[in-house]
Amino acid sequence: MNRIRHYFLELAPEMERYFVLPATDDPWVTLAAIGVQTGGNPWWQALLTAGSMIVVVNSVLAGVVAGLVWRSAAGPSGPLPLALAAGVGFLLSLVSQGIYGQRAFRRDLEASTVAFPADPETSPLA
Repeated sequence: MNRIRHYFLELAPEMERYFVLPATDDPWVTLAAIGVQTGGNPWWQALLTAGSMIVVVNSVLAGVVAGLVWRSAAGPSGPLPLALAAGVGFLLSLVSQGIYGQRAFRRDLEASTVAFPADPETSPLA
């Protein structure tokens, strides 16, 4: 969409005042324009994304599976309560998926090609 916006501005530069988002395809500038900043947002805002909700649902399922595996391996009266085994499975899954997701997001942003870099004077990151 940003590249299309950039093309429209090349055709009619006088229309720039009608565009709300920047016409650059620099991902950090675009994210800053919609309020996502590096280190500027509270940590809990990461929990409000669709990806985070999927991670939580997957982790709940991983916790259930961990509890069932523990129950079948240790028997009904195992040394570790079923809820504790499920909780450990949930937390391990949540942390590992969260770390993987953050690394993949940053890796994808760094690998993206920027055809139309932001102007340093008008950049929201300046």
